[in-house]
Amino acid sequence: MLVNWEWLALEPVQAIPLKFRHKTGEIVNIKPTPHLYTNDAQALHRLAHAGAGLAIVPEFLVQADITTGNMAVVLPEWTLPSISVFAQWPANAPKHGLIHLALDALTQ
Repeated sequence: MLVNWEWLALEPVQAIPLKFRHKTGEIVNIKPTPHLYTNDAQALHRLAHAGAGLAIVPEFLVQADITTGNMAVVLPEWTLPSISVFAQWPANAPKHGLIHLALDALTQ
């Protein structure tokens, strides 16, 4: 059963249940108990790549590994909801500082 697999998780989102949607429209919610947590998505990717367990990793981190066959999508007929990313910085931060410029580039 999927919930009993060896899961790895990002600490900030580990308490959120997973809502899988099958291509037929069926929805399955699970709440796995990860055996290892990290607060770094790149570390999560490296751990999964090393075989430490199953992880939900940002697609941009694993795309090359999937293309080369070094990693695989475990449930290709199922998807998870997209997540939103927010950035916040102090009002006194420079309007054209590096962080602001990086965020502008990411949104384009």
